[in-house]
Amino acid sequence: MVTRPLPLILLLTSPLAAQVPGHWRLASEPDLPTRIERAAASVRPEARERARVELRRNNPVPRSLTIAHGDGYISIAFDGSRPQRMPESGLAVPWTREDGQKYMISARFKGRTLVHTLMGEDGMRETLYRVEKGRLIQRVTVKAMVLAKPFTYTVAYRP
Repeated sequence: MVTRPLPLILLLTSPLAAQVPGHWRLASEPDLPTRIERAAASVRPEARERARVELRRNNPVPRSLTIAHGDGYISIAFDGSRPQRMPESGLAVPWTREDGQKYMISARFKGRTLVHTLMGEDGMRETLYRVEKGRLIQRVTVKAMVLAKPFTYTVAYRP
């Protein structure tokens, strides 16, 4: 019986595809209302309420998410909504949210991390997904023209 070693590239890429995709349920979330108030406090007074409203509207914490990867695409669905489907190459594609808001979205794997970017006319949101100790960790960074500095938070999901 002759055994052949698996190619190294197969060993390096298989865990990537097997870890992040799947169905995930909320395990823990930050105190977003307090974080939003802190971020809004650093905004000019005349733009403060707009910053609060936009941060609340654009940063809901989904109770569940489903990530799929195959056929050259990555898709992400939040709370069973219509999935965002993007080429795995990272090429940005147009996407319209349920409320009619238009964005350019992209997704790509960078090592063992899925990088999901949403670009709008007022700013951008980058979300990093990575499995750590059996949990999917979602790290969000929002950069908006109205904000003095990036707005960041972390959410954890379990299988």
